[in-house]
Amino acid sequence: MIPLSDNMNTHVGVETNLRATTRELKLGRLEGARALVDDGSRVMSKDKFQGQSSLMVKMDPQTNLWTFNYKTNGLLPEPLQGKFTSFSKAYDFAEGYFARRNIRITEVLD
Repeated sequence: MIPLSDNMNTHVGVETNLRATTRELKLGRLEGARALVDDGSRVMSKDKFQGQSSLMVKMDPQTNLWTFNYKTNGLLPEPLQGKFTSFSKAYDFAEGYFARRNIRITEVLD
């Protein structure tokens, strides 16, 4: 388990010697804010940020590209269906994506 700093711009441990090709991102709602879905009009399902459905980041060993999927095989929003050349790029994209929806990444499990 790698704790993240309280500063949203700094993610402790993302650039360290993580070697696993599958990593789990734990999500949490920002204090005092409602978690929103893509269009901003509805509240996101609580299971996405209360531990029941973790966001997984996996590296394809053949292409070395990182992709997202939910641990429970849920349908990913279109912006998260992209492929990334490194874990840090995937992490930065997810961090920005969820920040716009009042959700933060609370920890990264290797």
